[in-house]
Amino acid sequence: MEKDMSVGQTVHEGKKNKFTIGTWNVRGTYAAGGLKQLVREMECYKLDIIAVQETKQRGTGIAEVEKTIFFKSGGRDRMLGTGFLVGDRLKRKVINFNPITERLCSIRLKGEKRNISIINVHAPSVEKEDDEKERYYELLENECDKLPKFDAKIVIGDCNAKVGKEDVYRRVAGQRSKHEVSNDNGQRLINFAMERDMDIYKGTWKSPDGRVVNQIDHVLIERKHENKISNVRSTRGAEADSDHFLVKVTTKNLMETREIGNSQRIKEN
Repeated sequence: MEKDMSVGQTVHEGKKNKFTIGTWNVRGTYAAGGLKQLVREMECYKLDIIAVQETKQRGTGIAEVEKTIFFKSGGRDRMLGTGFLVGDRLKRKVINFNPITERLCSIRLKGEKRNISIINVHAPSVEKEDDEKERYYELLENECDKLPKFDAKIVIGDCNAKVGKEDVYRRVAGQRSKHEVSNDNGQRLINFAMERDMDIYKGTWKSPDGRVVNQIDHVLIERKHENKISNVRSTRGAEADSDHFLVKVTTKNLMETREIGNSQRIKEN
Protein backbone atom coordinates (compact mmCIF):
# COMPACT_ATOMS: atom_id res chain seq x y z
CA MET A 1 0.00 0.00 0.00
CA GLU A 2 1.33 3.44 -0.91
CA LYS A 3 2.31 5.67 1.98
CA ASP A 4 0.77 8.77 0.39
CA MET A 5 -3.00 8.38 0.21
CA SER A 6 -3.78 12.07 0.68
CA VAL A 7 -5.64 12.25 -2.64
CA GLY A 8 -8.24 9.93 -1.20
CA GLN A 9 -7.36 6.40 -2.31
CA THR A 10 -9.60 3.86 -0.62
CA VAL A 11 -9.39 0.14 -0.06
CA HIS A 12 -13.03 -0.96 -0.09
CA GLU A 13 -13.99 -2.97 2.97
CA GLY A 14 -17.15 -3.62 4.97
CA LYS A 15 -18.05 -1.25 7.80
CA LYS A 16 -17.58 -3.81 10.56
CA ASN A 17 -14.80 -2.98 13.01
CA LYS A 18 -13.84 0.28 11.31
CA PHE A 19 -13.03 3.42 13.23
CA THR A 20 -11.79 6.77 12.02
CA ILE A 21 -9.05 9.00 13.41
CA GLY A 22 -8.47 12.63 12.47
CA THR A 23 -5.55 14.97 13.00
CA TRP A 24 -5.79 18.74 12.75
CA ASN A 25 -3.67 21.71 13.73
CA VAL A 26 -6.55 24.01 14.62
CA ARG A 27 -4.62 27.11 15.76
CA GLY A 28 -6.70 27.60 18.88
CA THR A 29 -9.78 26.21 20.65
CA TYR A 30 -10.14 28.56 23.64
CA ALA A 31 -12.29 31.15 21.85
CA ALA A 32 -16.04 30.96 22.48
CA GLY A 33 -17.51 28.03 20.58
CA GLY A 34 -14.13 26.75 19.37
CA LEU A 35 -14.45 23.23 20.74
CA LYS A 36 -18.11 22.97 19.74
CA GLN A 37 -17.14 23.84 16.17
CA LEU A 38 -14.65 20.96 16.24
CA VAL A 39 -17.38 18.64 17.48
CA ARG A 40 -19.54 19.67 14.54
CA GLU A 41 -16.69 18.94 12.14
CA MET A 42 -16.17 15.55 13.79
CA GLU A 43 -19.82 14.74 13.17
CA CYS A 44 -19.71 16.05 9.60
CA TYR A 45 -16.69 13.92 8.68
CA LYS A 46 -17.77 10.93 10.78
CA LEU A 47 -14.67 10.92 12.99
CA ASP A 48 -14.52 8.74 16.10
CA ILE A 49 -11.48 10.51 17.56
CA ILE A 50 -9.45 13.54 16.54
CA ALA A 51 -5.93 14.50 17.60
CA VAL A 52 -5.66 18.29 17.73
CA GLN A 53 -2.60 20.50 17.84
CA GLU A 54 -2.27 24.18 18.82
CA THR A 55 -5.27 23.95 21.10
CA LYS A 56 -3.79 26.95 22.93
CA GLN A 57 -5.36 25.63 26.12
CA ARG A 58 -3.50 25.97 29.42
CA GLY A 59 -2.82 23.02 31.70
CA THR A 60 -4.13 19.47 31.55
CA GLY A 61 -7.55 17.99 32.10
CA ILE A 62 -10.60 16.08 30.88
CA ALA A 63 -13.95 17.68 30.08
CA GLU A 64 -17.22 16.81 28.36
CA VAL A 65 -18.05 18.83 25.24
CA GLU A 66 -21.52 17.97 24.04
CA LYS A 67 -21.39 14.23 23.18
CA THR A 68 -17.57 14.08 23.15
CA ILE A 69 -14.82 14.03 25.77
CA PHE A 70 -11.97 16.52 25.42
CA PHE A 71 -8.54 15.53 26.77
CA LYS A 72 -6.04 18.39 26.89
CA SER A 73 -2.29 18.64 27.39
CA GLY A 74 -1.23 22.28 27.54
CA GLY A 75 1.52 24.39 29.02
CA ARG A 76 1.54 27.51 31.18
CA ASP A 77 0.67 29.79 28.28
CA ARG A 78 -1.54 29.65 25.21
CA MET A 79 1.24 29.17 22.65
CA LEU A 80 0.82 25.46 21.83
CA GLY A 81 -1.15 22.59 23.37
CA THR A 82 -2.23 19.16 22.14
CA GLY A 83 -5.26 17.04 22.91
CA PHE A 84 -7.88 14.53 21.79
CA LEU A 85 -11.60 14.79 21.18
CA VAL A 86 -13.21 11.36 21.59
CA GLY A 87 -16.64 10.77 20.11
CA ASP A 88 -19.57 8.91 21.59
CA ARG A 89 -18.75 5.54 20.00
CA LEU A 90 -15.32 5.34 21.64
CA LYS A 91 -15.96 6.82 25.08
CA ARG A 92 -16.13 3.41 26.71
CA LYS A 93 -12.96 2.32 24.90
CA VAL A 94 -10.65 4.86 26.57
CA ILE A 95 -8.32 3.16 29.06
CA ASN A 96 -6.17 6.16 29.96
CA PHE A 97 -4.90 9.54 28.79
CA ASN A 98 -1.33 10.75 29.28
CA PRO A 99 -0.68 14.53 29.02
CA ILE A 100 3.08 14.69 28.41
CA THR A 101 3.88 18.26 27.30
CA GLU A 102 2.26 20.96 25.23
CA ARG A 103 3.77 19.17 22.18
CA LEU A 104 2.95 15.56 23.08
CA CYS A 105 0.13 13.55 24.60
CA SER A 106 -1.12 9.99 24.24
CA ILE A 107 -4.30 8.00 24.65
CA ARG A 108 -4.87 4.26 25.04
CA LEU A 109 -7.97 2.55 23.69
CA LYS A 110 -9.44 -0.90 24.15
CA GLY A 111 -8.97 -2.73 20.86
CA GLU A 112 -10.42 -5.85 19.28
CA LYS A 113 -7.46 -8.24 19.59
CA ARG A 114 -4.97 -5.81 21.08
CA ASN A 115 -5.17 -2.37 22.63
CA ILE A 116 -4.28 0.76 20.67
CA SER A 117 -1.89 3.51 21.78
CA ILE A 118 -2.02 6.81 19.88
CA ILE A 119 0.58 9.53 20.38
CA ASN A 120 -0.45 13.03 19.29
CA VAL A 121 2.55 15.12 18.21
CA HIS A 122 3.35 18.71 17.31
CA ALA A 123 7.01 18.83 16.27
CA PRO A 124 9.14 21.99 16.34
CA SER A 125 9.10 23.83 13.02
CA VAL A 126 12.07 23.58 10.68
CA GLU A 127 13.58 26.93 11.71
CA LYS A 128 13.86 25.94 15.39
CA GLU A 129 17.27 25.20 16.89
CA ASP A 130 18.67 21.68 16.60
CA ASP A 131 18.78 21.35 20.39
CA GLU A 132 15.02 21.85 20.64
CA LYS A 133 14.36 19.31 17.89
CA GLU A 134 16.67 16.78 19.50
CA ARG A 135 14.97 17.19 22.90
CA TYR A 136 11.58 16.71 21.25
CA TYR A 137 12.58 13.49 19.48
CA GLU A 138 14.33 12.17 22.56
CA LEU A 139 11.13 12.67 24.56
CA LEU A 140 9.04 11.09 21.78
CA GLU A 141 11.37 8.07 21.74
CA ASN A 142 11.12 7.73 25.52
CA GLU A 143 7.34 7.91 25.46
CA CYS A 144 7.18 5.29 22.71
CA ASP A 145 9.38 3.03 24.81
CA LYS A 146 6.89 3.30 27.68
CA LEU A 147 3.94 2.09 25.63
CA PRO A 148 2.76 -1.48 26.30
CA LYS A 149 4.72 -3.87 24.11
CA PHE A 150 1.80 -5.59 22.44
CA ASP A 151 -0.32 -2.49 21.72
CA ALA A 152 -0.87 -1.36 18.14
CA LYS A 153 0.99 1.98 18.04
CA ILE A 154 0.07 5.05 15.99
CA VAL A 155 1.90 8.40 15.92
CA ILE A 156 -0.19 11.17 14.40
CA GLY A 157 -0.12 14.94 14.15
CA ASP A 158 1.68 18.02 12.88
CA CYS A 159 5.19 16.69 12.28
CA ASN A 160 6.34 19.91 10.53
CA ALA A 161 8.27 17.59 8.20
CA LYS A 162 8.60 17.51 4.42
CA VAL A 163 9.14 13.90 3.33
CA GLY A 164 10.62 13.60 -0.16
CA LYS A 165 10.70 11.03 -2.95
CA GLU A 166 14.21 9.66 -2.31
CA ASP A 167 14.44 6.02 -3.41
CA VAL A 168 16.26 5.04 -0.24
CA TYR A 169 13.21 5.98 1.85
CA ARG A 170 10.55 4.52 -0.45
CA ARG A 171 9.83 1.52 1.77
CA VAL A 172 8.97 3.69 4.77
CA ALA A 173 7.45 6.73 3.03
CA GLY A 174 6.24 5.59 -0.40
CA GLN A 175 7.14 7.16 -3.73
CA ARG A 176 4.52 9.90 -4.02
CA SER A 177 5.03 13.23 -2.36
CA LYS A 178 4.61 16.92 -3.04
CA HIS A 179 8.32 17.28 -2.21
CA GLU A 180 11.27 15.99 -4.20
CA VAL A 181 13.71 16.07 -1.29
CA SER A 182 13.18 15.64 2.45
CA ASN A 183 14.06 18.64 4.60
CA ASP A 184 15.85 18.40 7.97
CA ASN A 185 12.62 17.70 9.85
CA GLY A 186 11.69 15.13 7.22
CA GLN A 187 14.99 13.33 7.73
CA ARG A 188 14.41 13.27 11.48
CA LEU A 189 10.90 11.87 11.04
CA ILE A 190 12.11 9.22 8.58
CA ASN A 191 14.91 8.17 10.94
CA PHE A 192 12.39 7.87 13.78
CA ALA A 193 10.06 5.79 11.60
CA MET A 194 12.85 3.52 10.39
CA GLU A 195 14.11 2.88 13.90
CA ARG A 196 10.55 2.03 15.02
CA ASP A 197 9.74 -0.02 11.90
CA MET A 198 6.86 2.32 11.11
CA ASP A 199 5.40 3.56 7.83
CA ILE A 200 4.58 7.21 7.07
CA TYR A 201 1.32 8.45 5.51
CA LYS A 202 1.19 12.09 4.45
CA GLY A 203 -1.25 14.96 5.01
CA THR A 204 -1.35 18.57 3.80
CA TRP A 205 -0.77 22.19 4.89
CA LYS A 206 -1.47 25.37 2.88
CA SER A 207 0.08 28.80 3.44
CA PRO A 208 -2.33 31.61 4.39
CA ASP A 209 -2.01 33.19 0.91
CA GLY A 210 -2.69 29.83 -0.75
CA ARG A 211 0.52 29.91 -2.79
CA VAL A 212 2.43 27.18 -0.95
CA VAL A 213 1.14 23.70 -0.23
CA ASN A 214 3.25 21.34 1.89
CA GLN A 215 2.75 17.87 3.32
CA ILE A 216 3.73 18.23 6.98
CA ASP A 217 0.88 16.50 8.85
CA HIS A 218 1.54 12.78 9.00
CA VAL A 219 0.34 9.44 10.32
CA LEU A 220 2.78 6.71 11.34
CA ILE A 221 1.81 3.13 12.11
CA GLU A 222 3.90 0.07 12.81
CA ARG A 223 4.61 -1.85 9.61
CA LYS A 224 3.15 -5.06 11.02
CA HIS A 225 -0.19 -3.22 11.24
CA GLU A 226 -0.03 -1.29 7.96
CA ASN A 227 -2.82 -3.41 6.46
CA LYS A 228 -5.10 -1.94 9.13
CA ILE A 229 -5.02 1.46 7.35
CA SER A 230 -7.63 1.47 4.58
CA ASN A 231 -7.76 5.19 3.76
CA VAL A 232 -5.93 8.47 4.48
CA ARG A 233 -7.54 11.62 3.13
CA SER A 234 -6.93 15.37 3.43
CA THR A 235 -10.35 17.04 3.73
CA ARG A 236 -10.31 20.53 2.27
CA GLY A 237 -13.84 21.52 3.29
CA ALA A 238 -13.51 21.25 7.08
CA GLU A 239 -14.00 24.64 8.73
CA ALA A 240 -11.70 26.09 11.37
CA ASP A 241 -9.43 29.11 11.61
CA SER A 242 -6.50 27.03 10.42
CA ASP A 243 -4.00 26.82 7.55
CA HIS A 244 -3.92 23.02 7.91
CA PHE A 245 -6.30 20.55 6.31
CA LEU A 246 -8.06 18.04 8.50
CA VAL A 247 -6.55 14.61 7.81
CA LYS A 248 -8.94 11.65 8.16
CA VAL A 249 -7.61 8.13 8.68
CA THR A 250 -9.87 5.09 8.33
CA THR A 251 -8.73 1.90 10.05
CA LYS A 252 -10.09 -1.64 9.88
CA ASN A 253 -9.97 -4.57 12.28
CA LEU A 254 -8.24 -2.61 15.03
CA MET A 255 -11.32 -2.10 17.16
CA GLU A 256 -14.69 -3.68 17.79
CA THR A 257 -17.00 -0.65 17.71
CA ARG A 258 -20.24 -2.20 18.95
CA GLU A 259 -21.41 -0.83 22.28
CA ILE A 260 -20.54 -3.19 25.15
CA GLY A 261 -20.62 -2.89 28.92
CA ASN A 262 -21.08 0.22 31.01
CA SER A 263 -19.19 3.46 31.22
CA GLN A 264 -15.86 3.25 33.04
CA ARG A 265 -13.73 5.80 34.83
CA ILE A 266 -10.96 7.15 32.62
CA LYS A 267 -7.50 7.24 34.12
CA GLU A 268 -5.30 10.30 33.57
CA ASN A 269 -1.61 9.49 34.00
